Amino acid sequence: MKQKPAFVFNTPLYQVSSYIYYMKRLLFILFWLCTVYSNGQKVILYGETRNGGTYGDGTLFKYEPATNKDTVLVNFGGADGNLPERYLLKLNNQLYGVTYAGGNFNDGIIFSYNLLTGIQTTVSTFNNTNGKAPGGGLIMASNGLLYGAASHGGDSNSGVIFSYNPITGKDSTLFDFSYADGSEMYGNLLQINDSMLYGVTAFGGLYGNGYGVIFSFNINSGIEKVLFNFNDYDGFNSQSSLIKASNGLLYGMTAQGGKNMWGVLFSFNPATDSEKTVINFDSASGSGPFGDLLQASNGLLYGLTAVGSANNNGLAFSYNPITGKDSIIIEFAGLNNASYPVGGLVEDTVNHILYGMTSRGGLYNDGILFEYNMTIGFSTVLLNFNDSNGATPYGSLLLVYDTSTTGINEISENNSVKVFPNPSKGIFNLQANSQWPIANSHVEIYNVLGEKVFDKALRPVTQGQGGQAQGDYQINISSESSGVYFYRMISEKGEFVASGKLIIQ
Repeated sequence: MKQKPAFVFNTPLYQVSSYIYYMKRLLFILFWLCTVYSNGQKVILYGETRNGGTYGDGTLFKYEPATNKDTVLVNFGGADGNLPERYLLKLNNQLYGVTYAGGNFNDGIIFSYNLLTGIQTTVSTFNNTNGKAPGGGLIMASNGLLYGAASHGGDSNSGVIFSYNPITGKDSTLFDFSYADGSEMYGNLLQINDSMLYGVTAFGGLYGNGYGVIFSFNINSGIEKVLFNFNDYDGFNSQSSLIKASNGLLYGMTAQGGKNMWGVLFSFNPATDSEKTVINFDSASGSGPFGDLLQASNGLLYGLTAVGSANNNGLAFSYNPITGKDSIIIEFAGLNNASYPVGGLVEDTVNHILYGMTSRGGLYNDGILFEYNMTIGFSTVLLNFNDSNGATPYGSLLLVYDTSTTGINEISENNSVKVFPNPSKGIFNLQANSQWPIANSHVEIYNVLGEKVFDKALRPVTQGQGGQAQGDYQINISSESSGVYFYRMISEKGEFVASGKLIIQ
């Protein structure tokens, strides 16, 4: 039998040109994906546990999803701090965080961890007068200082707002809360422009027993202003941070109160100082949220509730700020009977994977680290905490992209840059979180053939323009044809900041 040739080239010339065109598109997309991954898209997660480790006082750990490798970096204890709380900040090769207790006065510390040397250092000690029991973490403001809040201590034992200069090592108490100003802040501060920080307290304020407040703090004048007083129907006992969403509104959660007394998800308009309850949590759809919200790359808000749902183990949910629809995406009873998630979620925006932790359950009842694939809607247990590597994680993970093998100085963090609206008609706003301002960066944009169509410095958006806040930046490629484009953001020092996909409708 005569063998048939494997391939006969009898395609008309016009089809050959078409094949070449689409092959170029495919090769460029593959090249871009390779470039994205070679530009530091290996995910590394850093986190803290409140208990476990060598001394039983908590750990700082590193987890690499690609290799399933878990490494304890610090075993907290005594003067080195204990009960590490909730959030980490990465600044160049240093991690910064706080502990709720420990230190020389057992009132907590600010610590740094050098990723190159593996050395943990106490950089500031709380002593009740300058604050006690910091319950959140630190943010880096646009002036280069780190800001945070302590839940107790200060003149009225209602907590303080403080700053820390990572260059000089100087810490300063900036504001002492009185009960009427708000009391016991447990989340992070949020910077919404060059001068204003926003936050929410668990208690204090004017109404009833003090249900908490939303406040602003001017870092230039040192003036704190109460913008909204919660009552029990609005929700109370907020343990969360505020986030700024792409629609310009701030969102947060309370652990108690609301119509069902199981907590609420609320929005706050900083232009009008108006608050609105958008979800009243209940035992079936989740209750008692203690962590932060995340606006993911798909525009939805994601969060965790500590209890509620199957076996009262808590759940993960999504909320669409456009339609107002919320959905359960994970019931933790199905993940090694994991339970009581009290942190938030972070996103790998390249692979569209969410990562988070629960403080209980798992194989050893010390909590788990899990992932949720947003594309296929599937969740997986990645790590079971076992006391020796830590127990009872309270808080959110820090996701960074490792560039140590590329020679590129990595400064990008998860969600360091949000692009919205996307898709659009060709005008895109870029918004950086307060931990890494994007001023003086420039953006390169390529079409699917690899042709550069845009290479300019970011243009600031003036306050109020297009409904965006001062501090946002804008690029305009509306003259380009509809389709898919790829962007790459570079700092003024030539450092890789972020990359992603743009769609012109």
